[in-house]
Amino acid sequence: MPTLRSKPNVLTKLQDIHGLNEGSTARGIGCDRATLRRIKDGSAPSAAFIAGAVLLFQVPVEALFEVVDEVTAPAA
Repeated sequence: MPTLRSKPNVLTKLQDIHGLNEGSTARGIGCDRATLRRIKDGSAPSAAFIAGAVLLFQVPVEALFEVVDEVTAPAA
């Protein structure tokens, strides 16, 4: 099933550009640091996370996230 994931290192690069640490980035997006780390590590972001990141960094969705087709193994 297709889903979105953070483009590798983009959130970290934007944090650096804006002078934000992980805590202030998470607060600006509206999540906690654990959620931010999970998204950076490849977990699918929620709609609220996507919207918060777009608003915080003032970039288009496609600058932050990419569509991936996660193929799930059939149930045994």
